[in-house]
Formats: sequence, structure tokens, C-alpha cells
Amino acid sequence: MSRRPGAERGIEVKGRVDTGEVALTENEWARACNLRERYWPYVAFDCGTAAPRLFEVQDPFCKLIARPQCGVTIGYADVARRTQAD
Repeated sequence: MSRRPGAERGIEVKGRVDTGEVALTENEWARACNLRERYWPYVAFDCGTAAPRLFEVQDPFCKLIARPQCGVTIGYADVARRTQAD
């Protein structure tokens, strides 16, 4: 948990060499469900290139479409679209 005066964030960092789905464990998804607007996954795509891209998505439980697979997976397009729409 990241704490600043007046702000608290549950931060999860994920990275991909290129683009694709990002997996959250069952515990990470449960935390997203419980913390809601205080939960922020930071997802880095294209880490294997000279120009990696970082996305931050507040409240993925509400904003992203997830598919269960021993946890959940979230698609690159969903992460990029929700970040740019906020």
C-alpha cells in the first residue's frame, strides 16, 4: 500500500516484453475488488523495446473486462483504452 497525505493506493506492477494479456492472481483480483478506486495496476508494455509504455488504471474491477483463469487476465486493448478514456 502506498500512502501519502490524503491518498492511499494499492499498487500492483506488471510488465510485458511486448503486448498481450496481463494476469492477476486470485489474491490480486480480490484486492482489486476490495479496494476498488484505491487499487491501481501499473502495467508496462513493450519492455523489450527502446520505448516501453506505462499505463495506470484506477479501479480495474470496475473498468476492465477480465476473464477467469486461476486468477484473471486483462487484455492490452482494455488497459490502453481505459487509461486514455480517464
